[in-house]
Amino acid sequence: MASQPFVPPIQGVNQEGVFTLRTIEDAQLMKMYAQGARWAVAIGGGLLRLETARALRLLGLEVTVVELLPRPLPRQFDAQGLAVLTRLIEAMGLQVITGAATQAIVGHGRTRGMILKSGETTPGELILISGGVRSNVSLVQKAGLTVNQGVVVDHYLRTRAEEVYTAGDVAGFEGRVCGIIPAAIEQARVAEAHMAGDAPEPYRGAIPPTL
Repeated sequence: MASQPFVPPIQGVNQEGVFTLRTIEDAQLMKMYAQGARWAVAIGGGLLRLETARALRLLGLEVTVVELLPRPLPRQFDAQGLAVLTRLIEAMGLQVITGAATQAIVGHGRTRGMILKSGETTPGELILISGGVRSNVSLVQKAGLTVNQGVVVDHYLRTRAEEVYTAGDVAGFEGRVCGIIPAAIEQARVAEAHMAGDAPEPYRGAIPPTL
């Protein structure tokens, strides 16, 4: 796999009931585990977390979304759009806590909830951590390619090695790895055209719709 989910160093993060979501197998395991849970917490207010939180709510769980930023999806919505989004979230039955950072996940081998840095606690027999991805770059580092988050590429997805291109989860463009399918498709399109000797428009980065 070109990347793996990023799990922040939260105290208690290795307990049973803490999930990341990267593959269909992850989703299936979480769905099975949810059958024995009542409370769930989704860390992060991005689109993927909100969609998963809604899915868990439809399974009958009480779900809290904990977002570090002052509001969810800040790059997608202005204040007016956020008001509409907030009403929709509330209609789904989700609770959202903004401006909150996780201090620790509590439990004795199996999660029972979270403590926020504010001292507030929230129950959670199932906790979803969705903090983006980290590129698997050990192989390319051994090959001598330059790495900064991902493999450093230019506007045509060329690495520092002659005639070597990369795209997707391992491509680090301007110090950033997008880790989403639309960006990977656009990167691949530019790289393919350039390798074929065409003159494509240079890749200029992407604003991920899933943050």
